[in-house]
Amino acid sequence: MRRLVLLLLASLCVLAGCDRSPRPANPPSPDALVGVYGYLSKKSDRVIPLLKVTKEGSEYQLFEYSHGEWHRPRTSMLIDSARPLEPVRPVTRADLERLIHHPVDVEVSGLQTKALVFIHVPAGWSDGGKEKPFVTKSGYFAMTLVGPTDLQRM
Repeated sequence: MRRLVLLLLASLCVLAGCDRSPRPANPPSPDALVGVYGYLSKKSDRVIPLLKVTKEGSEYQLFEYSHGEWHRPRTSMLIDSARPLEPVRPVTRADLERLIHHPVDVEVSGLQTKALVFIHVPAGWSDGGKEKPFVTKSGYFAMTLVGPTDLQRM
């Protein structure tokens, strides 16, 4: 009986030393986000290009795919008639929390302009929407003027 109690205590000590809590995966740096991303078309089951991330020197560029060509987002015509290119900034957890209106408990990385936000979170993440929750399958998604769009790396 004493052996059994000692064996049980030893097992408990070993198990207590094990860390079973899941560790959050580190999000990729913006350098790891460089590439082309698209969405799955419901009509044709093909991945359609939507955005491209590039890097020149230390600056990132976001491109949108439209009418067979890649275009960089420009500022509104109402602001300036010359329409300079939109600046690209990193996305933080606070930015995502502002978009979905509640706290986020995962690591977030990505890039954004005023009109487009490209975000990477762990695959399977949900925004917690009450009526129609958005769930990303790949962990990559874009927040556009029409709402969130799940993306795949192409």
